[in-house]
Amino acid sequence: MQEAFAYLGDETTVTFDIDGDGLKLAGYTQNMPQTFRYEQISGLQALATILKNYDKMCVVLDEANNKVLVTTLPVAEQKKLMPLTLPAAP
Repeated sequence: MQEAFAYLGDETTVTFDIDGDGLKLAGYTQNMPQTFRYEQISGLQALATILKNYDKMCVVLDEANNKVLVTTLPVAEQKKLMPLTLPAAP
């Protein structure tokens, strides 16, 4: 997963910050493989494709630090963060 977010960040010039501790609380790890392959999709569609497989995972825009935080819904709720609404995955 961390490689997928690093690649997506390079392609979109967006910095992704993965909340490893938050993911662990939901039983996820940064090492979970991502194996989808598309020729041309938007960054938002790629992000939605990753997240569609993990019902507790979400992303939050951190405007103050110009980053996107990858975390879980329970952590976002606890910290009063608003998860981004993403388009449907292709």
